[in-house]
Amino acid sequence: MLTQTTETAIRALLYLALQKKKGIGEEHPVPLQPIAENLGCSPTYLSKILVLLVKAGLLKSIRGAKGGVQLAKPNEQISLLSVMEACQGVLLKAFCDTPQEAVEKICAYHDAMFQARQATMQVLTNWKLSDLVERPVGNVTGDFHLMCKMRFAVPVKDRLAN
Repeated sequence: MLTQTTETAIRALLYLALQKKKGIGEEHPVPLQPIAENLGCSPTYLSKILVLLVKAGLLKSIRGAKGGVQLAKPNEQISLLSVMEACQGVLLKAFCDTPQEAVEKICAYHDAMFQARQATMQVLTNWKLSDLVERPVGNVTGDFHLMCKMRFAVPVKDRLAN
């Protein structure tokens, strides 16, 4: 459902939010290179993603030798839906975007897809960047933990211990 680009965007926003929580990036922007290094992705690829987030108003971009990016909004105002739509466009309306009074008139398949779309939009709207900051990683250990896409948020010394 979420593309690699959207997942990387969420990870980049979480990285910036965690840095801000530590007092880094509040007054000065965070350069691209440390973000890319922590996320384990190419700076070129990350740059393209950050441009999408800037265009969507989720990030501020500061140019120059001491440039970089900063969150443009408080964590509580950045929903996962807004990140997804910045990277993937509006959640598809390929199925009947039907008013409730007409639901009985459409086929069952389109009714199911309409409900799935509505539920997805609700969940992604309800989850905010602030929720991810509160619990950036779980307490699962072992192989499952190694596959966690938010694992970058764990300090390196702790990653090596697991």
